[in-house]
Amino acid sequence: MIKDCPALADIIDVPVEISGETLKNMINGVSVPEQPLYDQNGKEISEAAVEAIKALMDADNIPENAAVVPGIVVRRANLKRLPTELEFHSFAGSNVDRIQDTELYLGMPVWVLHYSADGKFAFVRSYYYSGWTKADNIASAKSKEAWLEFADPERYAVVTDARLDIYGIQADMGVKLPYVDIDGAGEFYTVKLPVRNQDGGLGSEQIKISVHSAHRGYLKYTYANFIVQAFKFEGTMYSWGGLKEGVDCSSYVASVMRPFGFLLPRDTKDQNYSVGTAVEISGMNEAEVRKAVTEAGNGVPLALYTNGHVKFYIGLIDGVPMTIHAPGSNKTVKAEPLEQFGNIISVRMLLG
Repeated sequence: MIKDCPALADIIDVPVEISGETLKNMINGVSVPEQPLYDQNGKEISEAAVEAIKALMDADNIPENAAVVPGIVVRRANLKRLPTELEFHSFAGSNVDRIQDTELYLGMPVWVLHYSADGKFAFVRSYYYSGWTKADNIASAKSKEAWLEFADPERYAVVTDARLDIYGIQADMGVKLPYVDIDGAGEFYTVKLPVRNQDGGLGSEQIKISVHSAHRGYLKYTYANFIVQAFKFEGTMYSWGGLKEGVDCSSYVASVMRPFGFLLPRDTKDQNYSVGTAVEISGMNEAEVRKAVTEAGNGVPLALYTNGHVKFYIGLIDGVPMTIHAPGSNKTVKAEPLEQFGNIISVRMLLG
């Protein structure tokens, strides 16, 4: 996927520095929605306010070669196109923050590339996206060895719940934490939780999590385990870009696959040409697409892509083709019959 998808980075292969020109292009290349814009309280955001936020990016002060600092995300966080906590909505009451790109999850490795002029935001690169997050969401590692303990641990437990509350911190499905041991009764794993020290550096705390909420090592990739993981999100509220602790359609797909060790691209446009094995459907009529989907999805996880949306196909139930997906604003993840095959543009077999 890294080879086929420019949006993905081999995050473990940390460079010492990157070109300042490259970094400037990353920061300045974002698209900012056009006015009028409204914040999360329905108040109009002025053009002057937008320009002041853009000035905080401080791209003119990037050196010729910018140092890359390995970091670890210490809490679920928003990754945005601009260094601000303001949400940019196209109209008052909208649920879509136009500058929210994705969520960063607990324990996620990132490269810290730059800071805002006020020091409150960090510009980071994750394996699937770059953008701005609050600086205190990231702990900077003093050494690559300390970073790799969380970024690429030799022994680890993977969260299998849709969401696991760890002392008020949300751990999403697929969060990977360094494994220490298991208690004598076999009920709890002891794992290491990344924390941000007072100086912003990376530290850790040992905590216990239930063996019913995690798995030592990646889950075995079977169709049965896939179905179980997919349905753990049932009833979870849709949220654009993972805002407000929910999932959108593509982050749902990526989250379900993460406990098995698959790090998928974040967006449907990247997933639908780089994930799994394509099922050839070009030139088919609706009946032929239906036949291709139901035959390919006989015990094999499928991702079905339409324009801007993705669903999991989960097989025939009493002869009815069924899907599960995150449908859209004000809706929750749910299973429902697949009634339209004509608008499917890509079918991907998610083979291990």
